[in-house]
Amino acid sequence: MKSFKYIVFVFSVLFLLSSKNAVSQSNNMDYKLGMVKVLSNDNYEAIKYFGLAIKKDKDLVLAYYQRGVCYTKVGETEKAIQDFSTVIKKTPNNYQAYTNRGQLYYRTNEYRKAKEDFDKSISLKNDNAYTYLYRSNVSIKLKSYNDALKDADKVLSYLPSHKGAHNNAAISATELKEYKVAISHYDYLLIQSPDNANYYALRGKVYLKSGNNAAACKDFKQSSALGSGEAKFDMEKSCK
Repeated sequence: MKSFKYIVFVFSVLFLLSSKNAVSQSNNMDYKLGMVKVLSNDNYEAIKYFGLAIKKDKDLVLAYYQRGVCYTKVGETEKAIQDFSTVIKKTPNNYQAYTNRGQLYYRTNEYRKAKEDFDKSISLKNDNAYTYLYRSNVSIKLKSYNDALKDADKVLSYLPSHKGAHNNAAISATELKEYKVAISHYDYLLIQSPDNANYYALRGKVYLKSGNNAAACKDFKQSSALGSGEAKFDMEKSCK
């Protein structure tokens, strides 16, 4: 959740900087006060001021956008979706709004809607690594593992050390029975996180599926030693 809020904040800043109606150019004092509250992380007060700003100017897209960001931060998901939807209606080429709304749809398990938003965002801006990551997450939920793997690879072309992308690639490759590919990603993750019991357990399962029982049992043993009860069960079951 923390990383999600950080990414939304980043998109908030990007939108603010790229807009022709940035705070220094807006004559709406309530909007300016809202931004002051955003910078002090007083989200509820910011929401109040952005609401007042919208009452004065119903076409002030920045106010809807920033209020949507604040609603996201305080967990008001439906209200955030409404505000990002308004932004999209008023500025149809706003890729940040599509990405943020897609994240919210993902949070509410509306995976197809989320994918549609990520597709649109990527069609508007095709070099944002995190949007590919979010779409990869959705594709895994939809069991579209080829798509998930392609998007994870795309993320890694921009961010080669991103653990989430390596994890998505490993999950997808496993489901596609591309075991060597999956193992290579778990190898990388274990180099980065050598005490992660879950990665050992997952790699062990892939080894088991690929027919390498000796390697699987070695991973189950290591995972169990690191505290994984499931790996201990797998070891007892598969490593006689």
